[in-house]
Amino acid sequence: MRKLSRDIIADVRSLDKRTTVALLTAVFVLLTLQFKGKSNYWIQMEFVRNMASNFLELQFVGQAAWALTTFVLFGVLPFLVATVVLKMKPSEFGFNAKGFLKHIGVYLLFFAFMAPLIWLASKDPVFQKTYPFAQLAKDRGLWFWRWQVFYFLQFCGLEMFFRGFMVFTLERRFGLHSIFVMTIPYAMIHLHKPMPEAFGAIFAGIILGYMALKTRSFYGGIVLHYAVALTMDLLATSN
Repeated sequence: MRKLSRDIIADVRSLDKRTTVALLTAVFVLLTLQFKGKSNYWIQMEFVRNMASNFLELQFVGQAAWALTTFVLFGVLPFLVATVVLKMKPSEFGFNAKGFLKHIGVYLLFFAFMAPLIWLASKDPVFQKTYPFAQLAKDRGLWFWRWQVFYFLQFCGLEMFFRGFMVFTLERRFGLHSIFVMTIPYAMIHLHKPMPEAFGAIFAGIILGYMALKTRSFYGGIVLHYAVALTMDLLATSN
């Protein structure tokens, strides 16, 4: 018993703090978002119901609440963990505009490659039914652009978490393999999406993760990811 206790203590002390904290934070964030962050969770709240006058508005508020929760859990919380607990500077986990601007041409090429694929996908009834998430945004009026504000914030949190926090906190331990570690949970959050998009998330995760490490910035991921999403919403609502 004593030997086991000593082994446990020795094993705990041998753990790399940054890697351990980052992975435990990731598990906590992903589980919390699953059970306490989805739109279905929020529309059950009385104060949320009081903000809407009909079902479509309630659905919009629920989706907006999901987007804001994603921003907090994926963006704000990991930022605090990295800076306060791990004592990292923001520039150490991807807050770097210079790195993005220097390679902006690469991201433009990625978007040019994706544009025809987005157009083809927008013709699929499954994608038309899925996007935009907020049903009120489908009329392409003011509600569409209101939704885009929340949608953009969601992508800021998403990219900061996966291509910022996870990739850079794990890089010291795993090197380039941190990209693949990050891609596993990133692909899993696409399980409710159309199958082509879910499988496409594997390639997107790897490419955006690699670019984040090479540019030392996750800003390009935000711009490219949101540009693709906005284009899909615009095309899906035009059919």
